[in-house]
Amino acid sequence: VISASANNTLAYRENHPGFLEYDHPTTMSREEIIRWKPNLGGVSNQTLLHLEEVTGLCPLQVSDYMTYRDPLQYSQYGVQSISMAIGRFMSETKSDMDKESIVNAAVHSLLSLPLPEYEVGTYDRKYSVLRNDRVQPLFPLVLVAYHRTFWDQMMQYVKDNEAYILQVCGNADVTNDVRGRLFELIVIVRFRDATVVSTSPVNDVLPATVDTGMLFQSQELPPPQSMQKRTLFIPKNPNFPAIDLILKSGDGRDVWALQVHVANHPDVFPTFRTMCEKQGWFEAFDNIYLVYLSPSETVKNLLTCLPSPPERRSKRQRLSSQTNPIQVSAATIAEFECLKNIQWTAPLTDDEEPTGIMDTAEDSK
Repeated sequence: VISASANNTLAYRENHPGFLEYDHPTTMSREEIIRWKPNLGGVSNQTLLHLEEVTGLCPLQVSDYMTYRDPLQYSQYGVQSISMAIGRFMSETKSDMDKESIVNAAVHSLLSLPLPEYEVGTYDRKYSVLRNDRVQPLFPLVLVAYHRTFWDQMMQYVKDNEAYILQVCGNADVTNDVRGRLFELIVIVRFRDATVVSTSPVNDVLPATVDTGMLFQSQELPPPQSMQKRTLFIPKNPNFPAIDLILKSGDGRDVWALQVHVANHPDVFPTFRTMCEKQGWFEAFDNIYLVYLSPSETVKNLLTCLPSPPERRSKRQRLSSQTNPIQVSAATIAEFECLKNIQWTAPLTDDEEPTGIMDTAEDSK
């Protein structure tokens, strides 16, 4: 007898006595999806890639995606649905210990960290499964929803457990993708809590302090008019394109966009430039800097094709999108007062051979 409850939020909390429990991360290959939904056989590879990125090729999500009124907008709908379900799950959970367990499991899932057996308790069984000591999302949008819902708890965990996270990063078995996300969060927390950013500024112009910060949900850069009273801007979406962090000078004339990485990284300049043009940054700021931030000189040296930055523009000179308005450079944590004591010992792996960030125009974020 196979039984599946329609009320997954409640039914996945406990096993039913006398019945075996089976994990349910059933996914399908592209070939199986096309055999099931023959009309997908005529779509472009780009459409299939988007379908895979959004649904993880889980059958229920594929079905929802294809029946949604605008599949290209399904991501937003999916994240909202998951977030609402998580909210209901939390509100229906009466025990504070169980609520803490749910949050702890979600944070470990976001950080791709193992969940110790003694910490395994109540977790979101509707959208995730426990495998190999890790709480794994059933499909990619789950992590986006977790990221938005448990942002504050995740950042607090990173702050409180930096030494352990750096130890994880030093494990040779950890992928560069996981290592990069962990390092990025450590950098964001350090900047968020910094009283002094740099005593020997990058390009001699980096702001010395961070006054106030702002989180933003959009997939686009903040419009200049929203940036007047703050100096630190953090994208809350884990898939924000091109960059990871934004700093603005106190007088509002200069802005720095940081691309945080732990290995050789493709060129994000074309994507970032398009984003700046769309939001009117060239007209609003005197100088725009794109800084590739590495944990060490070794990683920084992998960026072999950085262009020579142009001279700094004269005071109040407006930049023109017809010229080269963005100054590109590379830096390490040693150049930032708030980062220089990060104990980075992660190994270089085989996929980190230097090829140069300017070899490709694709954004790998």
